[in-house]
Amino acid sequence: MRLWVALVVPGAVLAVAAHLVAVSALDVAVTTEVQEHRAIDVLLTPLMVAVSLPGNYPWAELLFGFACLVTVSKRDWRTFVFILSAVTGDLMGLA
Repeated sequence: MRLWVALVVPGAVLAVAAHLVAVSALDVAVTTEVQEHRAIDVLLTPLMVAVSLPGNYPWAELLFGFACLVTVSKRDWRTFVFILSAVTGDLMGLA
């Protein structure tokens, strides 16, 4: 329960701050830095590719199958139903 609060409260504060402050200087600086392509981005580009890799085909399907396998083997049915419901929404978006 504490983890849930620890994730929701900062997220809510960030959402309110983003709604109240239209454009912040920090946001513009970070966005510009990430979106500019330069030769010096030898570390940032591989990092961004590595972070986005699990969301691409075949890794997303493999992670989904692994998550289902682990939850079924632990007989954690509530988590299994949650995973299925989350993925079903994603699949319906692809239809």
